[in-house]
Amino acid sequence: VGANYGWANLAVWGQGADWWPGDRLSQGHGITAQGGFRKLGYTLGGSLHFMSGEGGREEFMAGPLWSLNLYPVIWLGELAYRQDQIDGELTHAAHALHEIQFLGLKGLTPRLRYEWTDPNMDIIDNHSHRIEAGVEWNVYKYIQLNIAYRNDINVGRANSSALLAMIHFWLN
Repeated sequence: VGANYGWANLAVWGQGADWWPGDRLSQGHGITAQGGFRKLGYTLGGSLHFMSGEGGREEFMAGPLWSLNLYPVIWLGELAYRQDQIDGELTHAAHALHEIQFLGLKGLTPRLRYEWTDPNMDIIDNHSHRIEAGVEWNVYKYIQLNIAYRNDINVGRANSSALLAMIHFWLN
């Protein structure tokens, strides 16, 4: 497949299985889909998510996503509108994500990320911001290390920060 093509992902899923180890999420099932068109210099697409859960809970989320390749700088972005219904109460939310990646160093990708969320658009000043700086290091074939520092800036609530380290292994 070449660099210019349409793409799509589809997942049909269930959550909250009693036999799964760890925390139990509320039980439910849903569908998540993404799709779009990818060219060498950009990607344009959209995403859609729906879940129906226990107690009449329903989630719906949709929005556009994009990337722009200005080598050695890549810009990734996504906007989303979310609607939750829990016990008959409807909540509207909005989310935005922007990430800049620098691809100028072989095997090492520094990145900056900004996220914004308004979990209830009917309440004034309950939004939050998250700023993250990190690096992705491809240590060796099939081994990747991600290290990031993130700071949450919450309006009307305590701020928080975290240092994250993740290692990914692939089998081929």
